[in-house]
Parts: sequence; C-alpha cells; structure tokens
Amino acid sequence: VSKDPVAKPSNGKDAPPNDRNSSSNASSAQLQELQQTLQLREQQLASKAEQLAQLQAMWESTENDLKRQIQTTKDEAKKRIQRAKERCEAAETKLLAASHQSSESTAQQSDLIDALRSEGQSLARKQAEMEKSIRQTKGEARELMAKLEDETEEKEKAQSKVAE
Repeated sequence: VSKDPVAKPSNGKDAPPNDRNSSSNASSAQLQELQQTLQLREQQLASKAEQLAQLQAMWESTENDLKRQIQTTKDEAKKRIQRAKERCEAAETKLLAASHQSSESTAQQSDLIDALRSEGQSLARKQAEMEKSIRQTKGEARELMAKLEDETEEKEKAQSKVAE
C-alpha cells in the first residue's frame, strides 16, 4: 500500500479503517438518498393514481348523466308523437262519423266540417311543431354524443398524462 496521502485504495479491504468507514458512510448516505427518492416516486405514483381514479369517476358520472338526458329526451319525443297520433286518429274518427251522418242538415254538416278543418289545421301545426321538436331533440342528442366523445378524448389525454 502506498504511503501517499492522496492515493486512494483500490478496494475497501486494502483501505485503512477510517477510509472503510467513510466509504461505508457514503454508501449508507447514498442508499438513504435512493430510498428517499424511491419513496417520493411512490408517493407521486399514488397521487397520480388517485387523480386518475377521480377523473375516471367524474367521466363515468358525466357519461351516465348524458345517457340519462338522451334517454329522457327520446322518451319525451315518443310520448309527444304518440299524443299527436292519438289526436289525429280522433279527428279522423270524428270526420268519418260526420260523413256517415247523412240525416243532419247541410248547415250542421258544413259547421262540423269547418270545425274539423280547423282542428285538422291545428293538428297540422302541432304536428309541425312536434317534428321541429324531434329535430331539435335529435340535434341535442348529437351534441350530447359529441360532448361525450370530447370528454372521452379528454379522459384519454388525462390518462396518458398520468401514465407519463
């Protein structure tokens, strides 16, 4: 072993006891530093996992809300269409009944026909409104689906950020 104070031993066995202790202390310090870094990384990973879970829960909640809104809109449109059909059938029944009553006077028949025409025009306007409502409902459904797709993309981006 060299007597040069600057020369460093090649391994810990040839080193004097003080050098071995300092080498051991350095290794211990390095080990503690690595353990702290590992613990920090684990905490960061746990935090990111929690954030991902929260984002996923929010996305699922929003998706379920949108699906419920779409279903509610569809159900309401079906109910409106059914009511319009029933009113049309009632008007047709009245018209048929009126045409089969030949015993009524011409004036009464004319009044009845005018009333039925008026009701038919009213029904036609209501049907046009219903069709407009259905188109709007379909537009809303398309918007909701687009919103759902956008949020799905955002979720995927968030997941990819969390994965990084």
